[in-house]
Amino acid sequence: MEGNACRVDALGPLTDITGGTIHRVNPANVDLSEITQNSLIATNVHLKVIMHEGLAFEHQNVSLLQNNGSILVKKIGSVTANSE
Repeated sequence: MEGNACRVDALGPLTDITGGTIHRVNPANVDLSEITQNSLIATNVHLKVIMHEGLAFEHQNVSLLQNNGSILVKKIGSVTANSE
């Protein structure tokens, strides 16, 4: 629900860990049809991108990199048709 009591600051890290999303809604105008139409395609998704050993990923957390930075392994979580 919209407002300060929803504690988005606490929910944000939780959605990062679980791969979820936050939907802020106005309690006077709640329409859950949009949320329920966004059905899951996959859960527990992991992404692995392998580049040539001469290349390295930049601006990524070092804990996500392997092989001197040429391999990126990242947990995505849940994926829907609207996932980016």
